[in-house]
Amino acid sequence: METKRGSESAPEPVFNSSPIVELPLELLLNIFSHLTLREIVLCRSVCRLFRQTLTSSSFLRLASLIPPLPLLILRPSNHHHHHHHHHSSSIVNAFDPFHNQLLSFPLDFITPFQSTKITPVASSSGLLYLWSNPHSSLIVCNPLTRRFRLLFTLGSSWSLRHATVLVGSPGEVVVFNNLSALYYSPKFGRLSTYLAYKYRSPIVVSKTIFALCYTGPPPWWQPNESPWKLFSCKLQHFCRSGWERVDKAEWKAFLNMLEQPRLIRGRGNNEILMAGGLRSWDPPCSTFVILRLDLDRLEWDEVGRMPKRMFKWFEDSPKLKAFGGGDWVYVSGKSVRRVAMWNSSSSDWRWLHGVDGQRKSVRKGFVFHASLTAVP
Repeated sequence: METKRGSESAPEPVFNSSPIVELPLELLLNIFSHLTLREIVLCRSVCRLFRQTLTSSSFLRLASLIPPLPLLILRPSNHHHHHHHHHSSSIVNAFDPFHNQLLSFPLDFITPFQSTKITPVASSSGLLYLWSNPHSSLIVCNPLTRRFRLLFTLGSSWSLRHATVLVGSPGEVVVFNNLSALYYSPKFGRLSTYLAYKYRSPIVVSKTIFALCYTGPPPWWQPNESPWKLFSCKLQHFCRSGWERVDKAEWKAFLNMLEQPRLIRGRGNNEILMAGGLRSWDPPCSTFVILRLDLDRLEWDEVGRMPKRMFKWFEDSPKLKAFGGGDWVYVSGKSVRRVAMWNSSSSDWRWLHGVDGQRKSVRKGFVFHASLTAVP
């Protein structure tokens, strides 16, 4: 389907009394081209003149060298969606970890889906992937250039509550839904398959899917055996039962030390992270740990451990969830009103200011590298 350019929303006042409106367009474009991507996002909300200029094709050509901006996209919970249907559908909230600031991306340009619930579910190569209910349509868009494209519609039998969306190369998508899955690419179209296991927290690294699988409690004669196993599958072999177990004998201690483990994409194409609560007898978890797997050497090592004073906020939570990617890992917990953040470059832990946790659910999200050059 052809990429569409969204229509502009209702006109906003322009500062007619300001001298800036008298500037030649070429000079205005040159001034704006020196802004960072974060400054561009903020300036677009100032007035109609700024928004039209900063989304024009002339400016986008000038801004092609501006580096991407890593943001955390926060997914609204099902509870939030139920009560705030229209507000959550029209805006995507993103958190800038460098400035502790929330940024908003209006979705009013996706005009054919304005009457539906729209939820951000994944990102790749500067593009944002959105799930539209009630017909379970998947949309790819660039909220900075206000362009979008409908990829496919799954139908109402597919539920976002049980679905996980992964994106490989541009336009290559896998949707997990319990023991079934769908693979889509522009070349092969839609292909469905059934899964032998229910895979947990799947991620894509260098055209390969990695996922954890719960294989059940260990047998009595192997009490130290981990119930979690790591599997991988090449994207191109996804519909041909190409799953393989990734394992080494010395991994047993690492896989067995975490409660509620989750995989998170690391930096580059040669590492993945696994995060979860550190098992203990009483309480069940003593803190939160982040492990790193070097895919070249197939060796695990510990890279982050949450300070005890911070973990006190999470120790009574019945459910913990880690998400993020690259340099950032975020931790939220059910009934915990704060979200913690770990940075791999500095190994520092801190709280997200301006982002609250959820009382009745767990915060979820993913990293989005906002870009002005990505085309749906």
